[in-house]
Amino acid sequence: MKQNNKIISRPETITVAKAKKFLASMPENQRAVRATQVTKLANMLTEDLWQINGDAIRFNVNGEMFDGQHRCLAVVQTGIPINTIVTRGLAVETFATVDCNGAPRGLRDQLSSQFPDLKKQSNVIAQIYGKVLDYEGTTKDGYQSMGHRNRGTWNYEKAFEWVEENKKHLLKILEVLKTKEAKVVCQPPAIFGAMYFLFRKTSVKEADAFFEIMIDGLDYPLGREDPIYWCNKEIAALHAKRTKGVWPKRYNFYVALDYAWQAHMTGTRITSAKQLRIQKSKGYVKFSPKLKRRRAA
Repeated sequence: MKQNNKIISRPETITVAKAKKFLASMPENQRAVRATQVTKLANMLTEDLWQINGDAIRFNVNGEMFDGQHRCLAVVQTGIPINTIVTRGLAVETFATVDCNGAPRGLRDQLSSQFPDLKKQSNVIAQIYGKVLDYEGTTKDGYQSMGHRNRGTWNYEKAFEWVEENKKHLLKILEVLKTKEAKVVCQPPAIFGAMYFLFRKTSVKEADAFFEIMIDGLDYPLGREDPIYWCNKEIAALHAKRTKGVWPKRYNFYVALDYAWQAHMTGTRITSAKQLRIQKSKGYVKFSPKLKRRRAA
C-alpha cells in the first residue's frame, strides 16, 4: 500500500501527563489491556532497565495512538517518564502490520480491530477459528489435531474472510455460549464453540437443538440412554477432574461431543455396553460432523 502522508519520527520524553494524553487519543477498536504486560514494563522502569531500542509509539494520520498503550500505562502506573521514539502520520491500515515490543499482536487483536462489534468476543472467535482451521486442514487425526498443530504465521486476510462469511453462525454460537447456564456446562468455551460451528455445517436446526438440550439439561427423549444425557455426565466428570486451573486431556471433550452428536443424529441409544466401548476407544475415534445419515424421527 502506498503511503502518501507525511511521516515524522523523533525522540520524546513521555511524562505521566503526556502518557495520559496519548492514552486518551486511542481509537475505540484498540485491543484489550494485558495487565501482565503492563506489570512487566513497570518492573523494567522501577528497576531502571528501560532502554531506547528504536521501537516507536505510533500515531495514525487521525492523531490516534494505535501502538504504545502498554508502555504509556506503565508510565502512568509508576510515575516514571521514559525516553522513546514517537512516530506520527502513519496510515490507519498500518495497525495490521505492527508487532511491537510492548505486546505482540495476535489474531485476537487483528479481529478486534477489523470487527469492532465483536471486540469482546474476539479471543474466543480467534480460538474457534484456529480449531476449525486445524480440523479442516487435517486428513488423519480429526479432532485430535484441533488446537495442537503448529500453524505458523496467521493469514489475517483469510481469517477476516472466514469471520465475515460465518458471522451469522458465530453470533448465534456466542449468544448461546454466553448464557449463565452455558458458562457452567460449556467449558472450555472455545472447544464447544468450534464443535458447535462444525455441527452447524451438518444441520443448523439439529445443532441448535443439541446444544439447547445439553445446556438446559431437559427433555431427554431416550431417558438415561439419551446421548445428550450421557454427554452431560461425561462433561461433568471431566470438569470434576480439573485441578488448579488445569483441564484434563482436551481430546476427551471432543470425544464426548462427537459420540453424543453422532448418536443424536442417528437416533442411537447410549446403553451400558455402548458406554463401555466408548471408554475403551477414547482417543482413537476420528471426528466426523458431516454425517450422511439423519437423525431418526
